[in-house]
Amino acid sequence: MIRRKYRWLALEIITSRTITKDEFVAELKRKIYELFGSFYDVIFNIEDFDEQRGLVIIKCLSEDLRRLRTALGLLREIKGTPVILNDLYCSGTYRKLKEELNARKLFIEFLKAANGVAR
Repeated sequence: MIRRKYRWLALEIITSRTITKDEFVAELKRKIYELFGSFYDVIFNIEDFDEQRGLVIIKCLSEDLRRLRTALGLLREIKGTPVILNDLYCSGTYRKLKEELNARKLFIEFLKAANGVAR
């Protein structure tokens, strides 16, 4: 049996209002269907969704990664609200993705402290 390879993708949703997980998934599925039809369906799973910070972690098959990124890049609005999706990082494992996000968070906090920027 062939083992399936997955990729983990971290995104940031930049918008003027809070977007729920259900709204995001419905709009992403609609965009995938609009672009590729039912023949090239993208299999993905939302592993982590933080509505307050706008962070999303998506797990998908490695063969579907290009189509998923294309759909995410062309997704411009959710429920009439303009959105920008920032692709933060892509990894082969969830653990490595979390490590990279934590390292970036610490680096940004270090830069803010070095420049004297207070939160």
